Amino acid sequence: MALVVLGVCAAAIVVFPARPVSLRSLPNWELAKLLPGVHDFPPSWNYSLRGAVQRVDPDRPDAAPPNRPATYRPSDCANIPAIATLFNGYGYSAMVHVDKQSDQIARAVLQSSDEPDPNARFVIYPVADGAAMITKYVEWLHGCGTYHVTATDPDGGAPVPRVVVTTIGARSAGGADAALEVTRSATVTVPGPLRTMVYHVSYYWVRGVLLECATNLTGADTDLVNRVAAQTLQRIRTR
Repeated sequence: MALVVLGVCAAAIVVFPARPVSLRSLPNWELAKLLPGVHDFPPSWNYSLRGAVQRVDPDRPDAAPPNRPATYRPSDCANIPAIATLFNGYGYSAMVHVDKQSDQIARAVLQSSDEPDPNARFVIYPVADGAAMITKYVEWLHGCGTYHVTATDPDGGAPVPRVVVTTIGARSAGGADAALEVTRSATVTVPGPLRTMVYHVSYYWVRGVLLECATNLTGADTDLVNRVAAQTLQRIRTR
C-alpha cells in the first residue's frame, strides 16, 4: 500500500496494490511446492507428494456417471456437484497424502477393505471457478444433506446400501476468496454392525486454484491437520 499526498490541502489518496494474479497457469511442479512438507507432520506419519504429469480439462462440469450406476433416494441427489467428487478421477495438479498406519500387515488389510486408514490429504485443483463450485455445492446440500445410495461392491458384486449425511460448517476462511467446510459421513445400512466413515473436508478458493483438505483423523490430529491447512492457504495467498 502506498500513500500519495496531493496539493497544499494535503489530500491523501490510499493506493492499494493490484489484486494477486491467478496461480492457475503455473506448472504443476510449482503448485506442488505450495503444499505441506514432510516436516509439517510427526516423523511417525507416512508422507507422500504426488503430481500430475499432464492436466485434464479443468472446466469439466459435473462428475461423469460411474461404470455401474448407483441408485439414489431422493433421485435428484444423483446429480452430485463436481466439487464433491473431484478427488475421484479428476486431474489434480498436486497432492500431499499423509497417514498414521505403521503396521504394514494392517496397512495391507485396510487397503483391501472399505475401511480407510487414518489419513489426510491436501490437493490443489486448477479449476476455472472454485467460488461458483462452492456455491453450487451449498445449494445442492440444502436438498441433499441426507440421501440414500445403493452402489455395487466392486469386489463381490453385491449391492451395498449407504446413508450419506453432510453437514455444513464454516463458510469463510482468512485468506480465501471463498471457502466451505463440511463433515461428510457414510454409513453402511446392511444387516450387521453399523460401519460409518466420517471425513472432514475443507475447500478454499484462492488466487485461481482450489485447495481441498480432507481427513478422517480425530482429536489432536485433526487440530494439526487444520493448522497445516491454514498455513498452506496462507502460503498460496502470499506466493
